[in-house]
Amino acid sequence: MLIIASLWLIPFGAVFAQSSETKAMFIYNFVRMIEWPGHKYNEEIVIGVYNNAGLSAELKTIAGNTQSGQNKLRIRDLSVTSGTQDCHFLIFTGDVIADLVNSKSVIITDDPEPEIFFSDINLIQREGRQSFEINLKKLERKGLYVNCMLIRMGRVIG
Repeated sequence: MLIIASLWLIPFGAVFAQSSETKAMFIYNFVRMIEWPGHKYNEEIVIGVYNNAGLSAELKTIAGNTQSGQNKLRIRDLSVTSGTQDCHFLIFTGDVIADLVNSKSVIITDDPEPEIFFSDINLIQREGRQSFEINLKKLERKGLYVNCMLIRMGRVIG
């Protein structure tokens, strides 16, 4: 358990700029810390990245080198909002699309002034360090279990 906790802290412990690589490490840790009811460990986790080739490339590198528990990660590049139904995570950087508010996917944004009703997790920079805000109530309404370590690491909103 200590090893897992130590691995979790690595991306959070160092000071990073808000780079695609840093954001990808945060997102990978979110994947590890959120569970879907009825989802088996050997099943694929799909991460949809909307209009961000740099972040998508970093996530594909991570997906090629690691697995979340025993889950295989598949990264899908999105340019439109259709075809998102099987995505477990949807990542938007910059402008967000409001018609996905009721999506069953975990919606991750990187907006300095997020629309709290839309985002489940928002990547932010605080005091020069990468951090995140998590809308715990929204994730729980989706029926998702959020690991307590993730809750302690971020700022709970909503």
